[in-house]
Amino acid sequence: MLILISSGAQPRYADDIVRVLAHPAGTSFQFRYGTKYVEDRLGQRDLANEPVLICYLTADAPAKTVRLIPCRFSTVAKAQIVGSSWIFTLNAGSFVAKLDDAAIRAALSDAERDLIPAFDAQGNGPSGKFAFLIAKALHSDDTYAPGPKAMTAFEETASALSSDPRFAPGNGLSFFTVLTLGTNDHWWWNRRKTPTEIEPVNGRYRLWLGWRYWLDIYSYSPTGGTALPHPTRLACESGDAAVRFTSAASHVLDSRYDLNRSAFTSTTAQMSILTGLRVSLKVPDQAKPAEIADRCDITLEARFRGALAWTFARVGFIAVGAAISSVLLARIGPRPLVFIGPVIAGIGLIFIGLQLKPDTSYGIILIGMIIFALGLGITFVALTTAAV
Repeated sequence: MLILISSGAQPRYADDIVRVLAHPAGTSFQFRYGTKYVEDRLGQRDLANEPVLICYLTADAPAKTVRLIPCRFSTVAKAQIVGSSWIFTLNAGSFVAKLDDAAIRAALSDAERDLIPAFDAQGNGPSGKFAFLIAKALHSDDTYAPGPKAMTAFEETASALSSDPRFAPGNGLSFFTVLTLGTNDHWWWNRRKTPTEIEPVNGRYRLWLGWRYWLDIYSYSPTGGTALPHPTRLACESGDAAVRFTSAASHVLDSRYDLNRSAFTSTTAQMSILTGLRVSLKVPDQAKPAEIADRCDITLEARFRGALAWTFARVGFIAVGAAISSVLLARIGPRPLVFIGPVIAGIGLIFIGLQLKPDTSYGIILIGMIIFALGLGITFVALTTAAV
């Protein structure tokens, strides 16, 4: 098992821990270390699919003590050395339950405990290895916190972290986690009308262009939500103009806990697009509120599949209509078909008009478009023949 440690040595390191908690299970994020902070053994083995425990190192300089706060289980998707840095791409797993500094140290050998960053006799540090391997696996049924236990473990971890000065209430930071990405849209053959929660595949969400989705984000402040004159906001945005948040893309974080929903949609297009859904904290400077820091941002990678296949299908049904018209021409002539074709196309348009509601799925509309395409195919051939 691999232990990855972040600390409060720099603000961005503390932000990394907020990001670790924010990611929904199955999505990807990165940790970066200089090679001197990584145990040498890591370069001697394949780390793909290695289980990971991510911890935060809180330090008490006057007492010269350090404490590990376990934050999240993960799995290594990819580990590589780039220049003088190690870059770990991780897939987020379960939150951690029933595991603390004492339990972690008790599970390690003496040599493994010596790798944990610590102060030296002169009070310098903490120094040591921030990424190292251990022999004993710390993930088990007792320490995993999936399903109903997840939010309890999330809150307990946030409460433990709040004792560190980096996460003090006056800093404007708040813990949050993306609970679900879901949709109320469905294909016409799916009779289930209930919302569908979408799980990431290989660290990425697979979505459809033209559909409507929502993000549910749970925010939690262990101290009860300090009333700052200029509160922090939780913001959602996209890096692509084809995807836009339609409502509540920004939420004020001024309470101990809250469940916020941000809805987004995308324009219908033929080709697929790869983009990201970005969630971040907008933290204003209390002395200069116009200066807003963008912190603890996470990006949920999403591939929006286009409608190119359905475009080919519509063209195909126009061709089918044309073939039907060609067969009927020899029997009944073009005049009846000039009337029948527009009637069928009109039925398709009427069907779309009757079914079109705020919650109508693209699959239902597709049925009307297919009927419309058949009518067009019949009409084109009949009109061409009648004009000759």
